[in-house]
Amino acid sequence: MFWADAVAYVEWLGKNTGKTYRLPSEAEWDYVARAGTGAARFWGDGRDDACRYANTGDQTLRAMLEVEASPRRFFGCRDGHAYTSPVDSFTGNPWGFHDMLGNVRQWMRDCVHQTCQGAPDDGRWWDAKEGGDRDQRVARGGSWSELPANVRATAHSFEPVGLRFTDMGFRVVQVDWGPAMRAWPMMLVSVLLAWPAGAQQPVAQRDCPTCPELLRVAAGSFVMGAPAGEEEREGVPLQFRGRSVPRHPVTLGSFRMGRTPVTRDELAAFVVATKRDMGGSCLGLGADGKFHDIPGRDWRNPGFAQTGGHPAVCVSWLDAVAYVGWLGSTTGKTYRLPSEAEWEYVARAGTQTARFWGDGRDGACRYANMSDQMLRTTLNFVNSFEQFLRCSDGHAYTSPVASFAANPWGFHDMLGNVWQWTADCRHQTYEDAPADGSAWGASDGGTCDRRIRRGGAWDSYPWIVRSADRGGEPVGSRSTKGGFRVVRAD
Repeated sequence: MFWADAVAYVEWLGKNTGKTYRLPSEAEWDYVARAGTGAARFWGDGRDDACRYANTGDQTLRAMLEVEASPRRFFGCRDGHAYTSPVDSFTGNPWGFHDMLGNVRQWMRDCVHQTCQGAPDDGRWWDAKEGGDRDQRVARGGSWSELPANVRATAHSFEPVGLRFTDMGFRVVQVDWGPAMRAWPMMLVSVLLAWPAGAQQPVAQRDCPTCPELLRVAAGSFVMGAPAGEEEREGVPLQFRGRSVPRHPVTLGSFRMGRTPVTRDELAAFVVATKRDMGGSCLGLGADGKFHDIPGRDWRNPGFAQTGGHPAVCVSWLDAVAYVGWLGSTTGKTYRLPSEAEWEYVARAGTQTARFWGDGRDGACRYANMSDQMLRTTLNFVNSFEQFLRCSDGHAYTSPVASFAANPWGFHDMLGNVWQWTADCRHQTYEDAPADGSAWGASDGGTCDRRIRRGGAWDSYPWIVRSADRGGEPVGSRSTKGGFRVVRAD
């Protein structure tokens, strides 16, 4: 589409909503594309793993076009799409925005200037003054056909306003008039991101080179538990119903949480430093397709292939508590496991549906690693089609963390991949549960030799992989589907 098409669209949006919409300025786009990073691309300066983050000139495109020469001009991986891909198909940036780089070039409001000399320093668009060409407009981000040099946060191109291209699209900005009547831009993917009240778009940080990445979660309130009718609609077996009720309001203070579950590399730093005995066996899939305690299985050898970027598994609650204690002594910060309430608050990310992407299961393979057709065929479960997702997420067992789309607050793998330990003792229901977001101890019948795990895992059926689902396990249990993430005091 050409630039005038995009302008007409934002004007139509404004008339239909009563809000002020427009195209982003170059500065606004660049700010969001970088998402607090200083690298060439939000995932780093290198090109390794680029196919997890962007649809761009890769080996899929090279093969489709039958380009035999110059294979190194293309990204060396395959992203699975020769042309455009569905939006949100790739991992979001640290602020939760998708397709800032790659897929389609994006029209800006700015007129073309040959350099940045004299550019505005307040984020506004750059008009035709100071030598700008009003008949040409800037495009940013690169596209499915672009080579690596053009898929960078700083790279830009420009095109005549009256030409249409098959690699050109756009995204919009909505002007948010706050109480002080100052216009703040909110860039959209397809809907406004649901940040907690008063929250800033998060920037991931680490307290040490081998520490987990953290995102800040603003203080806020939500309703915890399963809405009426959800368990019935999801087909939760009768014996597992009623554990996530009664629904109740919870108000929490701010905190920081791991952007992903703790990885193998992050756990390895702890094991090396402390020489902790991580056990000599782990619950894993046996040859009969059932879980058994298997000698010789552990976090280094779970029985399936992993890299350092995969989530750590075969980690007991006691191991996880030891890890956060070590993080605290190493960094001088206060680390701990999340409470159930904190975990669900972040998992929901402002939503009240069964999963952060909605109540349905369509498209689930874009968002979570769970029981899908890949797992079913790998394990040869020929008679269990209906219990699995009808799609394939590309991973039979664990997947590298952040392989799937982030939730609206920028957190990955809140649902699926690995179960995640919380600090709470096991309670059968939410009767008399804390309303302040704190971990629930032994009061009101809690069983503290079992702790709550949340989120489901790579082998979990869809009815399990929900924001409200919860289960308890012994504190010493180690499983090839169990991991954890951390919380740090704000």
